[in-house]
Amino acid sequence: MTTTLILHVAEDGCDGWSGITSAPNKAGTDGPLATIEEARDRIRAIRKAGKLHSPVEVLIHAGRYSFTETLRFEEQDLGNEQTPVTYRAAGDGEAILAGGIRLDQYKMQDNGIARFSLTEAGYAGLRFRQLFCNGIRQPMARYPSYDPEQPYTGGYLYVDGPDVDLNEDGHGRKDGFICRDPRLKGWSRIDEIELFVFPRTNYCNDIVRLKSYDPETGEVTLAEPTAYEIYPGDRFYFRNVREELDSAGEWYLDKQAEALYLNPPAPLEEVAVTVPLVENLIEVSGRPKPAEDFNIEKIDWTDSGGEIRLAQHPERTTGGFIAFEGLTVEGCNGAGIVFRNVRGCRVRQCEIRGTGNVGVLLLGGIDCSVADCEIRDTGNHGVYASGGVRSPFMGRHACRHEIRNNYVHHTGVFTKNSAGIAMNGVGIVAAHNEIHDGPRWGILSRGSDNRIEYNRIHHVNLETSDTAAIYLVDRDFSMNGTRILYNRIHDVLGYSEEKWRSHGLTYGIYLDDYTSGVEVRGNLTYRTLGGGAYIHAGQDNIIENNMFLETNAELAHFRRWEAEREYRAMGTHGLGLRRNVFRNNILASRQATAKMYLFSNCATEDHLPDIDGNTFEHNFVWLYGREISVEVERRDGQRDSLSLPSWQALGWDAGTRAADPLIADLDAENFRLAEESPALAAGFVPLPLERMGRQP
Repeated sequence: MTTTLILHVAEDGCDGWSGITSAPNKAGTDGPLATIEEARDRIRAIRKAGKLHSPVEVLIHAGRYSFTETLRFEEQDLGNEQTPVTYRAAGDGEAILAGGIRLDQYKMQDNGIARFSLTEAGYAGLRFRQLFCNGIRQPMARYPSYDPEQPYTGGYLYVDGPDVDLNEDGHGRKDGFICRDPRLKGWSRIDEIELFVFPRTNYCNDIVRLKSYDPETGEVTLAEPTAYEIYPGDRFYFRNVREELDSAGEWYLDKQAEALYLNPPAPLEEVAVTVPLVENLIEVSGRPKPAEDFNIEKIDWTDSGGEIRLAQHPERTTGGFIAFEGLTVEGCNGAGIVFRNVRGCRVRQCEIRGTGNVGVLLLGGIDCSVADCEIRDTGNHGVYASGGVRSPFMGRHACRHEIRNNYVHHTGVFTKNSAGIAMNGVGIVAAHNEIHDGPRWGILSRGSDNRIEYNRIHHVNLETSDTAAIYLVDRDFSMNGTRILYNRIHDVLGYSEEKWRSHGLTYGIYLDDYTSGVEVRGNLTYRTLGGGAYIHAGQDNIIENNMFLETNAELAHFRRWEAEREYRAMGTHGLGLRRNVFRNNILASRQATAKMYLFSNCATEDHLPDIDGNTFEHNFVWLYGREISVEVERRDGQRDSLSLPSWQALGWDAGTRAADPLIADLDAENFRLAEESPALAAGFVPLPLERMGRQP
């Protein structure tokens, strides 16, 4: 396929030139274009005239290209397989697309704080919630100050009060709490201050503006409710506090005076101070089909970035074929790149960083991909992908989006209920990605027929509870067909600082709330607080040929919801935790608290396991010489502990052996099995360890 047109964009270009050469000519009469918008418009005109018949490339040369409006590609810009358009870094240095402006006019005050006048700079009325110094996001003036030595556990206050059961209602409220810290009495402009809080369950956080503060009682009242009640022990801090501009890098926006105050992290002559102006930096949008072609489903903000997922039949999507390669996309309030209802669009070898929301957002469409990218420092998910149709009227149709071979890290800066990669649809693939340093999930999947394979996920779940490296939740027995294959998962943590009084509930692979019909095969998990795998009331799941190692608790966990909760959620009775298969797995841990299985709410009145219809067989379990136990929790919460022989005497785990599988070296993370391993002799298939994670 021949490229018929190459356009160049450079910082020293001019939008009145032809754009066909990479540098200005000696006469200064021709050369590259100055803006990507002009290159887009040139191609748009050629396409409109019917003269575009081959691929086009736009080569973007080294430099910084700032945008005060979203760079939009609409229906008139979309092509087909014969006329794709690629916007590519030229290779002569970093080509940065930035969604903001630089502030460089300031006056130093006697206290060392820099004052930037927005009015004098021509930006009166500008409002922003992010500020970057040399590309690094800086914290709002806050109390307590951000602690770089303890970035996840430091810099918090804790709500006063006695220990309470988080599962009991009535111990808090959503619209306020008591804070007796005397520091608050010296603050002005209370209604400009925001509360950053992890309420009650620690599933998520809220950022809520204060309404009032009573210095006599310590009562803080919020301008809007939080997601959950604020309970004793919940951690929080205040931000955007004028009087707390006391740490390097902190900043405060004085809306009344139209001024920015910055405590410089370094001498300002060495610092580029930038703030974002645009919501989404790049948007590529196709025209939706008529309304009858859609299943309209409202998706929660934390799952989608605040969009409505349009479940259009993917094969009806026509235009698209726009690609971005080798670019750096940074500094916006929303998503870095958005594809909406398009076909065959790609993001490849890009770095997306410093977004206020999602890094890359795929909504609807078909055959779009994010590959070989680094995505970091995002406000919400690293990548969010949705698409495809699952409907009793339209059948099941895959969108075939792929998220492949990316390096995704330090996500969820503002929204903690977030994932490195989030998928919500039919037929989405996440493969060979490396994900770490996220507040909650590594990969979140909802929908049907998705595939999660060969990823490496570690050091996730750093700030929340009841979560996992790979987490599925559908609350629908028929959303099936997802496969979780050959992933390497380790150091799955969970926030457990002493002052926070809640359960950890962090696992390697978590099939939550009736998730069903999932195949979990060939995965390796180690150093997880909870088990390697957790089935929560689902059906027809197969967990086979995995290695679940080095957990502090049970190596695998199974739970059935109480009858009334199942009826409320599903409209069924007694269908949870049925027909699951747990077979030919290796379970091993040196931790003194480790056990084989935990069954929650899974015992009859006479204390017998109530798990008929499930299959447990031919597993290998080894606790390095310690007794192997299975714990079964009764309806009243009490647990019975069974030895492995007692468990097998009840008819479970036929063929399961308590034997050393002969793993090469746990300390050196060499998980290969010795040739004489009894697990290999019994049919365990060695895991493809070298293929897990990013590939060259």
